[in-house]
Amino acid sequence: MSDEILSAVLIAILHQKQIYHKPVFLKLPADVPIDKLDEIISFAWRHHIDGFIATGPTQDRSLLIHSAETEIKQAGAGGISGLPVIHKSIEVVRYLSAHAPKEMLIIGAGGILTPLEATSMLKAGAHLVQIYSAFIYEGPGIVKRIAEACNP
Repeated sequence: MSDEILSAVLIAILHQKQIYHKPVFLKLPADVPIDKLDEIISFAWRHHIDGFIATGPTQDRSLLIHSAETEIKQAGAGGISGLPVIHKSIEVVRYLSAHAPKEMLIIGAGGILTPLEATSMLKAGAHLVQIYSAFIYEGPGIVKRIAEACNP
């Protein structure tokens, strides 16, 4: 995306934030290079972004260590989410927690399927966790199990 388009989108989002008084979060991909995070943090801070969602899907097929080659080909070219991205997500959350201004909220996402991953994400520095795949595969009861594990 060009800088001009990105600037126009950002201006529109921030205008909506002012009208509706809603926080704005920047969702980062699991493939974000760690050496680019300082630049992303600075950009987000300059533009009054409230925090980050770390992370979304990855394109890294090498993480599918339990899948046969035919299964990987059948999955197609889309992003991979769920458990395969947990380590990348935790790494990004840990970096953001150590380097982003404390006023910026960090939502840990990507690969949280059990209370163990949720707890690991919180220990890495996430203020909140977001689940998606866990909710689909485990049903709504996973929310209670994660909440109980994270708040004994």
